[in-house]
Amino acid sequence: MDTPVALPETRDRRCPYCGNRAVVGLGHVTASVTGIRCDYRCPNCSTEFVLLFSMRLMIETDWSAPGSP
Repeated sequence: MDTPVALPETRDRRCPYCGNRAVVGLGHVTASVTGIRCDYRCPNCSTEFVLLFSMRLMIETDWSAPGSP
């Protein structure tokens, strides 16, 4: 039985191999207490990778609309 290969991870929305910014979400999202993981693919080099979002960053960022309390 083959063991699954871990996808490369990045916090920047660009391909970790070729640097292309026009990446495509694959629709697989995993959320946990520590953050959110979204699977992406680069159409330029066909590399699949995981884009990481930190829950800490989301809490520290003011997501409210301008002028709201």
